[in-house]
Amino acid sequence: MAFEQKRLQNIFVLADGRKLVYDIYGSLEGNPFFYFHGYPSSRIEARSIHEKAEERNI
Repeated sequence: MAFEQKRLQNIFVLADGRKLVYDIYGSLEGNPFFYFHGYPSSRIEARSIHEKAEERNI
């Protein structure tokens, strides 16, 4: 799977200095879908649904 760099490693710095890092998968023009992973996984887990999300325009 090839991902555009702008989809990966998006970083939002919180007021207290912590970093919230998120990735974007699926269609950029489609309906938004939020994937919240549990502990002890990570945001990278969502890569497994990237192609199916693009096919379904989400």
